[in-house]
Amino acid sequence: MTKADLALAKRSRELRTEEYEKLRKDNVKIAQGTYGGQLLVDLLESDLMEIPDAA
Repeated sequence: MTKADLALAKRSRELRTEEYEKLRKDNVKIAQGTYGGQLLVDLLESDLMEIPDAA
């Protein structure tokens, strides 16, 4: 990965963390379906795939 790619990955991670904090603070839950009642942020975090070198 280039330095630009790493910088973008870092900024993306920062923005994602901020959004996750907001979702958790606002207690956003999934309304229906298999995951109904669960916090949206928990599902998003469990499904997140990051490139180890970019972390």
